[in-house]
Amino acid sequence: MLFMKLLHNKIALALLGVAFLIFISIAVYRPSETARIDGTKTPLYAGVVQDAIDQYEMAYKNGDFVRACVQAKIVTQLLLQAKDETAYNAWRAKEEKTCEEYAKSIRGE
Repeated sequence: MLFMKLLHNKIALALLGVAFLIFISIAVYRPSETARIDGTKTPLYAGVVQDAIDQYEMAYKNGDFVRACVQAKIVTQLLLQAKDETAYNAWRAKEEKTCEEYAKSIRGE
């Protein structure tokens, strides 16, 4: 009986909804982990990074420098989150080159 009264209470429903959203956001947005051969675990950033790289390459290949510049920035940010310093530094250089090409295309150079 008390449970039914709580269900009809709008405040209780709102709190239940907020708790559910918090639970879902934690479960969904937490980086997944996968076991490696050596027994350690690593976040599954590799697939996300590769997707962003593929999108960059498609935009760059088709001469869409504004999208390529944005995608290069996204790849750089993903590598920063993945804590891959070597790849991050390489993509920072590629990002600067791509964004400079975009700026030149706007200036008509």
